[in-house]
Amino acid sequence: MIQPDPIACQIADLFSKRNIKKKYPVTVRSDNPAFKRSGNSFDFKNIREYQVNDDLKKIDWKLYGRTERYYIKEFFEEETLPIYIAVDRSASMNLFASKSSMQRFIVSICYMLLKLNFTITILSFDTNIKATLKNLKGVEKLAEISKFIEKISFEGKTDILKSLKNIIMEFRPSILLVFSDFFDSPTSINKINLFKKLFFFHFFTPINTIFNTFGDYEVEDEEIKKIILVPFDNMAADELNKKQSMFLEALSEKGKKSLNKHYFRFTSETIDENLKEVYWHFLELLYG
Repeated sequence: MIQPDPIACQIADLFSKRNIKKKYPVTVRSDNPAFKRSGNSFDFKNIREYQVNDDLKKIDWKLYGRTERYYIKEFFEEETLPIYIAVDRSASMNLFASKSSMQRFIVSICYMLLKLNFTITILSFDTNIKATLKNLKGVEKLAEISKFIEKISFEGKTDILKSLKNIIMEFRPSILLVFSDFFDSPTSINKINLFKKLFFFHFFTPINTIFNTFGDYEVEDEEIKKIILVPFDNMAADELNKKQSMFLEALSEKGKKSLNKHYFRFTSETIDENLKEVYWHFLELLYG
């Protein structure tokens, strides 16, 4: 069974605390977006004067006793939207050397969401949706998710744009997390703007880790199952690096109509670095 990262467990525990009197780190204060939950002392939004159409139950009678004026306390509404998680199962995902770290990261994100009482639907995709676990809630469901991730066999082609459209048609998700190497055209992906929040977790394999010396390379294209001869010299290196830069720029670009898209990039060398900051930042964006 794939276990979640201990750091993710610690952060999920902190975010699930409901007592503002606890001694939190500086980064966990009552004004943190992650604590905008309904019905608790740190969910406070603002105070305003009572209006005719307000519910009398919301009047702050203690404040009335001090001021002899009627005031209403407002709180943030609790987020109840389900979260959909899509994991790319295409053959190109095998290029990512730290497969175990990749799997642990996905499971860790799922653990935090379950710990924070979100309902999760997780699926795998290539050119189409392949397997699905629907409506999971509670940390006791993590074992099912772990088995699901372990069973994913990375093979075949992928069409992320087609898969995202299929996900929209079948589930109509408001919040979607996509874990992929995004080996498709990123410009086409950025055209989809139908989500309240869209998170891209990019498992990126740089060109220089595949071709590290000049020469002719026999490369097996895992998606078409053929051996191809790839010449790699100064000209090829410059061209590939240029295309790689354009690819990364296009993928990370939010676009004018995609302000709710958030992008995280990892390589095999960096996926285990700064995870505390990554988990914090993800949750702050989710609740923001």
